[in-house]
Amino acid sequence: SPPRRSPVPFHSPLFYFQNYLFHVFKEMNSQLATQPAYRCFVETDKRAYYPGDRVSCNIELTFDRRFNCEEIITVCTGEMRVYWIEKQVSETALCRHQAYYQKRGIFEQKKPIWSADLVDIGKKKESSLSDIVRFASPNSIRPGNLLLADKKKEFRGFEAGKHVFPVEFQLPEEGIYSSLEVEGELVSIRYQIEIHCLVDGRITKKFHQLLHVFAPRDLSEDMDKLSRPTHSEKVLQCKIGKLSATLALPKTGYTPGEPLCAQVTVHNMTSNSVKFASVSIATKTTAIADKPNFEIRERDDETAGSILPFHKIQRGEKKEWVAQINVPALTPSFCIEDFIHVNYNVKLSVGFERGKKKDSVLHIKIPITIGTVAINTHNTEATPLKVDAEKSSEQQQSREYEMQLRQRMINLNGSVRTGLPSAPPSYEEAMSQQIPHYSSTCDDPVPYSD
Repeated sequence: SPPRRSPVPFHSPLFYFQNYLFHVFKEMNSQLATQPAYRCFVETDKRAYYPGDRVSCNIELTFDRRFNCEEIITVCTGEMRVYWIEKQVSETALCRHQAYYQKRGIFEQKKPIWSADLVDIGKKKESSLSDIVRFASPNSIRPGNLLLADKKKEFRGFEAGKHVFPVEFQLPEEGIYSSLEVEGELVSIRYQIEIHCLVDGRITKKFHQLLHVFAPRDLSEDMDKLSRPTHSEKVLQCKIGKLSATLALPKTGYTPGEPLCAQVTVHNMTSNSVKFASVSIATKTTAIADKPNFEIRERDDETAGSILPFHKIQRGEKKEWVAQINVPALTPSFCIEDFIHVNYNVKLSVGFERGKKKDSVLHIKIPITIGTVAINTHNTEATPLKVDAEKSSEQQQSREYEMQLRQRMINLNGSVRTGLPSAPPSYEEAMSQQIPHYSSTCDDPVPYSD
């Protein structure tokens, strides 16, 4: 309980110390009051898992008071779901909210970890007429006292304290997708461990703990397609003139942490100055519901992008530069037919208002693929043994084009980040914390002012 505050001088150090202790004890008491009486903590042996891995965990149950329970079952489940609500208004009916959803199960494994000892509570005896008269009252007859007079049901469960139970599960090797959570619960792919506490076959208490699962995707399997350089050009014709832009990439397959170098060219033939140009990665998530009827909903998200390395592009000027961004931690690209689609694009946005991306007037998108294993065009073991001359020349052109982009970055920007690897560390190295350190030098930020 908080200490009683004694009258001390207002400016003395003891007054401030007592005031501090008073608030500390008050906060502790409030936390204890809001803490649930029955708690569960699941400790796993890894932070993330791959398909086919064995999940070993300890389930720690903490009870502040007696807990009635006959059996505890752990369930390891995987589930995919899409869900959203739309507001519908009609002339003949009031406004209503319609839910669209679809749910598919991936797998489910059950294991009992504890059960109470069987207790023979005896059969209920038949009451005689003398017993009824003896237990009767002026207003009613209480048969409960007759039935439980000889023996009452014994307590089955846990006393107050902490209880730990080990358990193991085996993840399936096929049909597993990476964990995914989209804001607003539009799309979710969840793997979790559930703890069910049962009494008479009914669940009286339920706990759960999420698991992070990564489904590997090797980009080298589609190396011929993803290692080719690509570009896109777009021209905007408006009242103030013509604005054209070009976006070029050395390849279209990337992994989280890998540097993405994009060559940007902007030709301003309008009467205004271009003060905004940014390269970012756009995520397009498509959710397909089948209940109550077939419906499709899409969601677009963007990562933080690069900045314009010039103060502005005046009318009549043509600027060219190389924008470099590091791919953030994104879920690998995948597609589940008639259910969930996750795709990515490199997006160039150009506008006349400084710092206002939503007011951009020109947009260029190039589709890319996100995986977990990077394209290694320099490793001969990763390429097929029989490769024709046309494929090998395309790979050589891709490598030369990427080197040209890096050289242009040095020439245009004056410096370049050095020491960056061609591919980021693998997921095994990241989870084992054996990540090498790379030195890098960054340019001074370009001042932005009108």
